[in-house]
Amino acid sequence: MFPDDPLNPENLRSAFLALDLTSGQPSRPTRPEHIKFDGAGDNPDAFAVVLQVQNGEPKVVWPVADAEAEVVFPRADTTR
Repeated sequence: MFPDDPLNPENLRSAFLALDLTSGQPSRPTRPEHIKFDGAGDNPDAFAVVLQVQNGEPKVVWPVADAEAEVVFPRADTTR
């Protein structure tokens, strides 16, 4: 959007406010797969998830309704 001055803070803010992402990897752990910022800079569709790296891949493990895998606890490499 601003090839002559892309890192100017106002240009960055304008670019983020223009963002309306509904598909692709960055939108995957969001509900309802939508990234868009309002005038205050908040994403009203954002929510918290817990990721756990399993076999080298990040997996959503909480909330349960959105989980891609079951949480592994204690970690598989931990001995008790």
